[in-house]
Amino acid sequence: MLNTVALARVGIELTDVDPPQAFYTRDADGRLTGHICDFYSIPSTKRQSPQLEPEYIAACLNEGVATYLRAGVTELSELNVGGLYGKSEVEGVCQFLATPQRIRSRWTLQADTLNAYPEYRTTTHNAWAIRFRQHSNGMATANGVKFFADGTMGLRTAALSSAYADGSQAPDPVITADEMYHQFVDFQQRGYHLITHAIGDVAIQRTLDAYIATAPYRNSTCRHRIEHLHTVTHEQLQLMAQHDVGVSFFTNQIAATGERLRTELLGTVRAQQVFPTETARVLGVCYTLHADTPVTPIAPLHLMHHACERRTSAGVQLGAAECLSRYAALAAVTCDAAALNGVASNQGVIRPGAVADFVCLTENPLDEGVSLMDIEVLRTIVSGKVMYERGKDDNA
Repeated sequence: MLNTVALARVGIELTDVDPPQAFYTRDADGRLTGHICDFYSIPSTKRQSPQLEPEYIAACLNEGVATYLRAGVTELSELNVGGLYGKSEVEGVCQFLATPQRIRSRWTLQADTLNAYPEYRTTTHNAWAIRFRQHSNGMATANGVKFFADGTMGLRTAALSSAYADGSQAPDPVITADEMYHQFVDFQQRGYHLITHAIGDVAIQRTLDAYIATAPYRNSTCRHRIEHLHTVTHEQLQLMAQHDVGVSFFTNQIAATGERLRTELLGTVRAQQVFPTETARVLGVCYTLHADTPVTPIAPLHLMHHACERRTSAGVQLGAAECLSRYAALAAVTCDAAALNGVASNQGVIRPGAVADFVCLTENPLDEGVSLMDIEVLRTIVSGKVMYERGKDDNA
């Protein structure tokens, strides 16, 4: 909620139209009430928001690490830097990395943050990677640059090729094809690989077209990837396989918002087609699963469960043909995730020469007689050291 002084400070007039990724609540005369939904998707508001102290950010990140270790996570990937607080977030991450690290981490720089500060506008991906590795004694690195092609399904700001189930018209992507092309060229020339949030099939296609068109400028060994992909089509997955574009599916959303997808947002038929993980596997797309924490809790075993079962909160199964086997789901959160990050040679597997990162569980996750939701983590080992042990570190 913003009063008129705050609205003026971030450059919003009481008669402004809704921005691409957010929307304003209005009074009976159509004037803004001061309530902005999805406030932080508007770049001007982030730059004017009160900044958190880097020390506070570092302390919060250390608290978060304890939660991840309890869940059996040995590496955090695509941790978005600058998404909420811009430059102070970057400084807070660097302070956090200077403390003893208990987990591996890969940090993604948000494009609009890099574009907002003059000192970041020419920085290379390698410079960020060196900075993060030096701060963390080799436990962290940079993980590309993050773009947003559309908004969110729940707010009906995802760019779909047809209307929402309730008749709401889907908006266009939030970045034009020309702007996407030029930014993709610029960042690739500086060594970044590209990660793009795209939920609607229109946003997914625009991103794919730009990845393919700018391929000659690619200057990274890591795959570009698209994440979320609620409404990705079979033809788009074929293009991804052909052009080696990686994918990160948000299958937890089937349990979290599947009923809304089925009844309000996509309708019964389209809801059956969300997150086609098995199709992606058959087509040879390199993919993983993510929790989008804090949208849904970090828990790899729960990711596997929802990808295998695909049931809404009401128990309705969406797209039975897209259910993964347990083996495929386990691969998705281990060796396939490592392949997506370009480290398949020594991560995501347990073998001589690989990094000594692994988890001890109470049950075998490949045992069909055991519920994945009931398996508990006994120990989490990172670099050969026990970083979490049940009963000993549960209050850490």
